[in-house]
Amino acid sequence: MEETDGKVENKSREQQQQRLSDDIIARFKLLEVGVKLDHLE
Repeated sequence: MEETDGKVENKSREQQQQRLSDDIIARFKLLEVGVKLDHLE
């Protein structure tokens, strides 16, 4: 029983890290787009 609890905990932690990196990538892309727009003007 304890073993499965640990696996579930690990899975949610991995999902949190994945969400975090997705968020960072999204923000980085937004920054890149913003920089490109600044250069166009």
